[in-house]
Amino acid sequence: MRALLLFIAVLFSTCCRSQSLVVTASDTSSERIKTAIHFLERYLGSFEKKKLPDFTQYWSVADCRRSTQPDDMLYTISWGVPTYRFCDRPALFFARDEGAYVHLKTLFATTDSSQNLQVWAITNHYITLNGQPRFISELELHKAHYRTVKNRNITYHFPSSTAFSYARSNQMLAQLKRIEQQWGFKPIDINYYFAANDIELSKMRGMDYNYVMDKTTPSGMTYSEQRAIFCQGLGEAYLHEVLHVYFNSLYEQLPMCHAMIYYLAGGTGKDFNWMIHRMNEYLRLYPETDLSQYESLVSKAPMLHIDYVAKGLLCKMMDKKDGIAGLKRAMQYKTVEELLEKEFCVTAATIDSFLKACFLRYEQQRSN
Repeated sequence: MRALLLFIAVLFSTCCRSQSLVVTASDTSSERIKTAIHFLERYLGSFEKKKLPDFTQYWSVADCRRSTQPDDMLYTISWGVPTYRFCDRPALFFARDEGAYVHLKTLFATTDSSQNLQVWAITNHYITLNGQPRFISELELHKAHYRTVKNRNITYHFPSSTAFSYARSNQMLAQLKRIEQQWGFKPIDINYYFAANDIELSKMRGMDYNYVMDKTTPSGMTYSEQRAIFCQGLGEAYLHEVLHVYFNSLYEQLPMCHAMIYYLAGGTGKDFNWMIHRMNEYLRLYPETDLSQYESLVSKAPMLHIDYVAKGLLCKMMDKKDGIAGLKRAMQYKTVEELLEKEFCVTAATIDSFLKACFLRYEQQRSN
């Protein structure tokens, strides 16, 4: 899945642009609906440029105050490629004047050479027409359906039907405080949007559907510059995404950044020891796997990112070797090969055997 989405992201970022709307809604005769459709069409057209639009020209004052990137539907399929680029031509199939706003639903899909349809997203746009047209988000328009709770530096936003757990939040915050102290981080105020599953989370973001919303494992997405995360499946305790806000501003371009977060906070709802066990199971099933190619290997097993787990193992070893000083040193390397050579005297020719032996050793220690 990850490899497919990366391929699609590159493809759409280089050769696909949003086209004019295909309007199939049954009633588009009123002037208000026509105005709303033209406004949406202008907004989608702004994504033909690589630079993101000026959101203050499109979104409500309340939404722009909430975030510098107020379109919560913008990145839901792949980070770095706007949802609106995943299409041959968007189809607006529903338009209704609700009085206070006009509600538009749009389908984003592609077809292949055999005319097979791939649906990527179904979006809801709500346009207010008092003065200049403006979009208003699901979270703002239906804010009575959502609750907000602040605990320390985290402001949680979640469906009002959800019971908030201070116990889970406090447990995560205790882990976060330890990491802040060890790494010298100051607390960062974070907006944390969460739901029980991807269906509820997609609804919070204004969508009826997006391509990855059928996930059964916990997942999330981080908006580092906006200091916000959207996540589902772990309730108030998604430490992995919270740490991205802390680490990305300093280390995002370095090869060990995501792996370090995997080591410290796990991923897909599992801790790192579980991942070591899963990797050993995988290697028993697929002994031909060449771990020296960790960055390009596509896992045949769900919930196993070979790249992050292989590099996360190096983080674990650096921690055992020199504690927090070792972990901080790991983040300074420009390449993993340099880290392996300087820290463990491992050359390119021995990476595969070295990593496999280390995974097996930690599995045996886990069993004893």
